[in-house]
Amino acid sequence: MRKNGRTSLHLAASCGNREIVEFLINNGANINAQTSVYYYLWVFLRVFFKGGETPAMKACYFGQEEVMNDLIFRYRCDLTIANNGTINNVS
Repeated sequence: MRKNGRTSLHLAASCGNREIVEFLINNGANINAQTSVYYYLWVFLRVFFKGGETPAMKACYFGQEEVMNDLIFRYRCDLTIANNGTINNVS
């Protein structure tokens, strides 16, 4: 886990890598882990996050439908978790 709270599962979910998502969850990854409240910036995309995102939120944000379906229906992630708010400034 990095100091901003992102885990390998967050990365695998946002990239849509179903095999790695499955491996991580089967080996104890926290399916509902939330990123911390640190701000971070992807300069080229101009995307700002306030934190609190789960792997499912990352998969959804990046359009990874198959991973999102797996997280919801196969692994039963908690859909009641709220993030700290997201500002999407992609243009």
